[in-house]
Amino acid sequence: AALRRIVDTSTQLGHVINDLLAMARTDMESLALAREPLALEPLVSDVVAQASAMADAQGVVLYIEPPSAAAESPRVSGDAQR
Repeated sequence: AALRRIVDTSTQLGHVINDLLAMARTDMESLALAREPLALEPLVSDVVAQASAMADAQGVVLYIEPPSAAAESPRVSGDAQR
């Protein structure tokens, strides 16, 4: 599990670095975003997983309260890579 988090985090950092390089080379307005519907729950789970180690070091517990079974999973529009 820890190795998977390291790999996922390094992949995301690679995307961030590529974005920063793209913005440095072009005007910020010309950065193309691939907008698509995204399920919010996996995005939040990823953020919590990435922040958990820092939170644990500070004595903070992060958790996600699952939605009720009847609730539909919230969706947002965005670029999954950014």
